[in-house]
Amino acid sequence: MRWNWSLIRKVVLTLLIFLSLYLSGIIWRNPGDYNDNANEKDNTPRTSVTFNRNISQVFGPSSIVLHNAGNSQLTNHSKTISSLNKMLDEWQLSSLSDPTAVKKADYRERLAQSGETIELIFSGNIPFGLYEKFFDFLPNDIQNRTFNRIYFSVSNPTEAYFYNTDSGTFYQAEVEQDDEKDLRELAESIPEEAYSAKSYEVNGDIVYLPVKEINVPYYSYMVEQQPHSLFIERLFEDTSEVQTIRKDQLIRYFDYFSELSIDEETNILTYHRSRTSGDEMSLPDRFKDSFNELLLYENWPNDVFYTKFSSVTNEISFRRYLKDLPIFGDVKHGVTFIGTTETGLTSLQVPLIVAQTPISNEEEDKKMLSGDELMSRLQSVGYGSHEVSNITLGFTWKSNKQSARVVNFEPEWYVELHGNWLRAKKLIEDGGGSTDGL
Repeated sequence: MRWNWSLIRKVVLTLLIFLSLYLSGIIWRNPGDYNDNANEKDNTPRTSVTFNRNISQVFGPSSIVLHNAGNSQLTNHSKTISSLNKMLDEWQLSSLSDPTAVKKADYRERLAQSGETIELIFSGNIPFGLYEKFFDFLPNDIQNRTFNRIYFSVSNPTEAYFYNTDSGTFYQAEVEQDDEKDLRELAESIPEEAYSAKSYEVNGDIVYLPVKEINVPYYSYMVEQQPHSLFIERLFEDTSEVQTIRKDQLIRYFDYFSELSIDEETNILTYHRSRTSGDEMSLPDRFKDSFNELLLYENWPNDVFYTKFSSVTNEISFRRYLKDLPIFGDVKHGVTFIGTTETGLTSLQVPLIVAQTPISNEEEDKKMLSGDELMSRLQSVGYGSHEVSNITLGFTWKSNKQSARVVNFEPEWYVELHGNWLRAKKLIEDGGGSTDGL
């Protein structure tokens, strides 16, 4: 049998041409994967897991305060807050009363005179429209109004009270359904993980700080980086149109409508897209849309809480939490910003590094100042209650000097001034005050 070598060569050549076209098509359709793998460091561990979150947790309370006979017990314990959220999901409220103006001092007095009460503290102002399902009727003009505190009696939870510490507006609603027994059991469990707290009025808020010094542990975690391709594939409709430019530590991906940039030194991703905007979105709709985007792009494996809405940029910020405390730092590894319109995502800023695996730590707990001592030291360097907007205990994200794959979390007091969170230690140190215990 004689082989027709000329025909065989033609067939093989044709197959190779089709194979080349097929592989070229894959590369053109998926440039993000190809370019991303070429740009990223081979020794950096990566993760692309998306975590399930509950909207009632993200926009829910970050702290609970139990008031009784002039004493206050504060807890940030996530399991306690989760139990309370599940309990409140079963409540049904009557229509909301008309708002009344209540000063912060009067609000604190009402709490003091209300017997045993539970107060829910939210990290930011929440629109009533997000809680619409709890009300028999909620007028449209109330949907965009906001609150950041709720309290109710433990022994007789027939009314719930809503308050906004920024605007001084106060509302109330009758509770038509509750389970007093479960609420009593929850209240009795709070002191187990809580500490005694005292309230302080600051410019625009009421803060609770410990009556005595408290001990908070240090933590260390192995970090992982999310791959660039995860965001390129989700943020660009047609990856074949995406172009890439690298300059020093900055990588830019862009097409005709949007741009994504990644700073490889800070591992912060920033995205912008131009979209036509029609009717103004309601606050509840904007919050819900931002939550849906959060599910896609924030892969932090622990709790995340909403903290703020900017009416200037129309962006909503969410802060990462670790061990029930917020994360801060010189680089914004602790916060995600999301902007949306009715047509979709317009802006995004998210850290690509996540603290994935806890590792042992030989350091002892850090002793944190009491509220009175902290306020006194701030006052001594010119930061009195009229200058300070908020105070919280949080963790500072610190890179480990021995390993780039390890991050350390140090507990510190943080102070909000003019919309920025700053380390109390740095403020007091710059003012010449004592930093012992900070």
